Amino acid sequence: MAFTSGVSVLGAAAQGIDIRILSSISDRVNWKLMTSPAITRPQDLRGKTLGVQSIVGSTWMYSVLALEHLGINPVRDAISFIPTGDPVTTAQALEAGRIDAAALDPALSRRLANRNFRVLADLAQTPVAFPGLGIGVRRSYLAAHSVDAENVIMALVESLAFVVMLRLGPE
Repeated sequence: MAFTSGVSVLGAAAQGIDIRILSSISDRVNWKLMTSPAITRPQDLRGKTLGVQSIVGSTWMYSVLALEHLGINPVRDAISFIPTGDPVTTAQALEAGRIDAAALDPALSRRLANRNFRVLADLAQTPVAFPGLGIGVRRSYLAAHSVDAENVIMALVESLAFVVMLRLGPE
């Protein structure tokens, strides 16, 4: 069992590993597809370059989800993805004009929006579902250790309930 991201589980499944997600603490991505100020509508992305941390990594997946939501097909619309490094470096590449767009976390998105860069898609405001952090497990492990898996999930649920109660404070 592993407490891991949906990106890791989906990547492993894509490579043929028989893995299951037993829990996820969220079903939304809060990243935004940020673009240079000159890009004002989805069609303006045609033939442009998007920066990602790595091909098939989380920023690439979030970019593809945002493009799909906008009706943009990377192959048909000649979108190029280039590895630009970590999200901070990717934001700097967008700001410097080396790329035209990038999926970025809320903090980096806010910083760029304050500098007249555009939010072309806010994944948190779309119906796009994507698993967040959670428990991943191979099917064979689950079959042999279902009671252990259930206990881990119950402990996770109880810990989340505890955190929520702390936030609410004493009554």
